[in-house]
Amino acid sequence: MACPICKSTDVVIVKPYAAANPFFAGSKICQCGECNMQMISPLPSEDSWESYNNSYFINAHGGLNPSKWIEAYNTGVAKIRLNAFIKYLNQENVTVSSVLEIGPGQGYLMREFKKRLPNLDYYVVESDSSLHDDLIRHGATVINVADVNTLKPLDAVIATHVLEHTLDPIGFLGHFTSVLRPGGAVFIETPCLDHEYKDLHE
Repeated sequence: MACPICKSTDVVIVKPYAAANPFFAGSKICQCGECNMQMISPLPSEDSWESYNNSYFINAHGGLNPSKWIEAYNTGVAKIRLNAFIKYLNQENVTVSSVLEIGPGQGYLMREFKKRLPNLDYYVVESDSSLHDDLIRHGATVINVADVNTLKPLDAVIATHVLEHTLDPIGFLGHFTSVLRPGGAVFIETPCLDHEYKDLHE
């Protein structure tokens, strides 16, 4: 296989990919010898990957966890992320009145952002349609991937723990940042080798 970032074929197997869902049966974690990108092999087809992500929380986690402890944890993490992002925005003198978040999940970061800026225009692209009603209830405008280029230039684009779920990270970033205004900001967060301390990698 070729690395989806640098296209090098110097790719080695790191370990088996551990997942509860049979979708990943036989998959392995691999690493590129050129850019150190890690990925699963074989990569799924675009159609099968889209189908998996359309019900991501069921497929990956068995559904949403209603625990108040989980909600408190996710809220706390959202506040930490938002504080870091706002610190950066202030340092760079970036004013934000419109945001596009890709893969917001249940919208914890959006909720915290809108508490601080109630009039914030907040657009989201969320592949798991079971979350759409709740996102809308909390103030999001849900749009399809194909409709991103119809948006007016936006002040910020956010993707936390999403980039690692894409088959084409460079194309993904190009598509979603195409609506960013000149001088706007991007906030990206990805896990770092989390397979080294997780029993399941899904």
